[in-house]
Amino acid sequence: MDKKHTSFNDLKFWLDQNQKLEIDKKFRLDNAQYLNRNTQEIIKSRFSKSKFLVIKSLGVSYSIKDQPQLFPERLNFRGQTIIFSECSFDFQLIFRRIENIENLVFINCDFSEKVFVSNPNYNVLFFDSTFENGLNLDGDEKLLDKCIGLYGVNAKGPITYENRNGSLKDLEIHGINSDLSLVHLNKVKITNFSVSEVGHLGKLQIDCGGTTDCYNEFNSVRVVNSSINSIHFDQIKVESDISFENLKGDQNLYLKTIIAKFLILKSHFSYETISIENSKITEFRVKNFEGNTIIDVLNKTKISTFYCENVLFCKELNIHDGSELEEFKSTETGIVSNFDSFRLNGIKLRGGYFNHLNVEFFIIKKIQGAIDQMTVTNSVFNSFHVNESNVKKGSVSNTKIKENVILRSEEFSHLYFSEFTVLGRTVFNEVSLSNGIEWTNCCFNEGIHFEKSSIASLKIEKSIIRQVFFKSGSKLLNSKVKFKNCVFAQFQLFPIDDLEYFIENCTINTLWLKNNSLSKSSTLSISNSNLNSINLIHCNIYGYLYIRDCKPAKELFSGLLLEEFDSKVIEEINLIEEKSWEPKPNQINLYFSSLGQTEFIEFKFEEYKFKFNNTKLIDCFIAGSQFPQKIEIANIDPMTKEYHNQKVLVYNQLKKIAERNGDIVKSSLMHSKALASQKKVMDKEKGKHSEKVVFWLNEVSNDHGESWLAALKFILIGTIYFFIIFYTSERYISQNPMMLEPNLLWSQYLKFINPFEKITLDRHWISNTVYFLNKIYFSYGVFQLITAFRRHGKK
Repeated sequence: MDKKHTSFNDLKFWLDQNQKLEIDKKFRLDNAQYLNRNTQEIIKSRFSKSKFLVIKSLGVSYSIKDQPQLFPERLNFRGQTIIFSECSFDFQLIFRRIENIENLVFINCDFSEKVFVSNPNYNVLFFDSTFENGLNLDGDEKLLDKCIGLYGVNAKGPITYENRNGSLKDLEIHGINSDLSLVHLNKVKITNFSVSEVGHLGKLQIDCGGTTDCYNEFNSVRVVNSSINSIHFDQIKVESDISFENLKGDQNLYLKTIIAKFLILKSHFSYETISIENSKITEFRVKNFEGNTIIDVLNKTKISTFYCENVLFCKELNIHDGSELEEFKSTETGIVSNFDSFRLNGIKLRGGYFNHLNVEFFIIKKIQGAIDQMTVTNSVFNSFHVNESNVKKGSVSNTKIKENVILRSEEFSHLYFSEFTVLGRTVFNEVSLSNGIEWTNCCFNEGIHFEKSSIASLKIEKSIIRQVFFKSGSKLLNSKVKFKNCVFAQFQLFPIDDLEYFIENCTINTLWLKNNSLSKSSTLSISNSNLNSINLIHCNIYGYLYIRDCKPAKELFSGLLLEEFDSKVIEEINLIEEKSWEPKPNQINLYFSSLGQTEFIEFKFEEYKFKFNNTKLIDCFIAGSQFPQKIEIANIDPMTKEYHNQKVLVYNQLKKIAERNGDIVKSSLMHSKALASQKKVMDKEKGKHSEKVVFWLNEVSNDHGESWLAALKFILIGTIYFFIIFYTSERYISQNPMMLEPNLLWSQYLKFINPFEKITLDRHWISNTVYFLNKIYFSYGVFQLITAFRRHGKK
């Protein structure tokens, strides 16, 4: 039959002549050479048991104005499928209800005018065909349990489907390669709707044409592997899932008034925004997603569970004011999801499980109601903000934040951090934690800041913390604050009265107590820890400060088991601000402070440089420790009298501390140092020569009662000097024959220093004068020797 000269009447006549034809043979599609492989597979999967009537290479033209119907309503054809292959039609073609057939198939056909498929009661399938002026599908109230499929077609005009309260089993659009402007579904009921492998589509639209009291109804909607500039779905009910996968488009994907069990975004996307508004979705899944795309969940959208897994990249995920989210979950498979920005703003959220996320900016703000559970694990954030929300229980573990954590206007029942790293600041602003905070294996490089917050309790273990700041207006309801196995760059008191700080097995680079006080009922206990630098400046200890079994740290992080921390974290800390985490010099600075009843027990004073200036420490208790070996006076010129006055002050106080402890040795040593400093004070004063002589004699005779060796040297050197003068006088002036015998020198010397030997008048006056002065000198020296020996027997 000549394709170019076959009229519609010829086709109708040919069909009439063959309408009683029965085809019993089952064609194997693999052997139907006029079907391409893709077509074979599709038809084979659907109609493998069909009987076929094949019309091939038919050209149909029709010139009258009436729109012809290709088949009569009652076609006496007992086969199940009619196939048109390589046919062309140059008129508007209408397909309506036809009895006795199941499938009408067009393969590689050309349609010059618009094709209408109106309420068919059979499956209509188009393969590799061309529509010059588009395709219009419609249906009425009759139920249509059939399928309309478009596979590999070229449609230059729009494809539209309007179903007036009818239903269609399947509508499939597959493999459109031409530029298609529009696919539009209006008021439809379709079991399964799918769009796949579409080369270029201007717009895919499903709506109700402005009618507000109806929905488009589907069992499932699937749009995959296609290039569609814009997708607009409005007023849709989906029993199962809406799935979008691997889509390209330079505009937006917009979903409004959607009711669905599952909404799935998967694979590659190139849309600028994906917007969901006024919808109700049981589970929203973003899986294996990649695209420089903003996902916006807008006004009055309710999502039971938002789930993301393996998001290779998403520009922004925003869930906005007025939306409700029962629960957020991210993958537990270990595959990280990546976002530039993640915002939950003004929504209702009952639970959040943020696992394996990599997010530049993470923001949760103005959550309505309470979040029962919020868990963050195995994630990396550049910045983390939670504002104006109520969280009953929060947990953060194995998570790293490169910049800042900001929690503002929050309410938490309990907040737990584990294996959590923040390289920036951690801020709690107007936060309420009714059951407290626990941290373990955490790193807070820029410190933890509490501002106008109320915390039930604070417990931190095995963590690295630059500093904990409690600013004015913050409260700790439980008076006990516990730190164990932690590293602090700096530790300072909180401006809160009646607290008990317990710091155990920690490393503190700097203990910094400046311009504040430890109240009467407060305690700061630091035990079994490493302390590099202690600074008490303009500080008053009214309560109890206990420093027990502490010494300097050679390395700040040596006390931590590094397997509990990522070693790269410590490297990053040092790179950010290297000086902050360098070990401070071993130094104690006490300036203009009162230490009250501070206790130093088993404290390694000898390993520290001790700097002092106008500080009261007389009531301190020091036990099991060496006293400071070398004390420097800070901020005073060593050449001034005040410098030495400060030394007198500190040594006298240390002397009193030792006396109170019954430590005579240290007491005597401090007394000696105080007197030595007192002498230097007197040296700076005019007059008082007699007192200066006394201090000088005490120093040279027995080091102010501390050295019997000095006293012995004092006696021997002075008496020998006097004996030489006496000997010279007796030998050369008095001509005493006893002095002429060298072997009698020793006995003469012992006789000379004998305090009980009387002065004789037969000696020269010079000899008697020297002899008298020596008795005074010797007696004083013996007294100083006895005093030095008795220093350990004093009370």
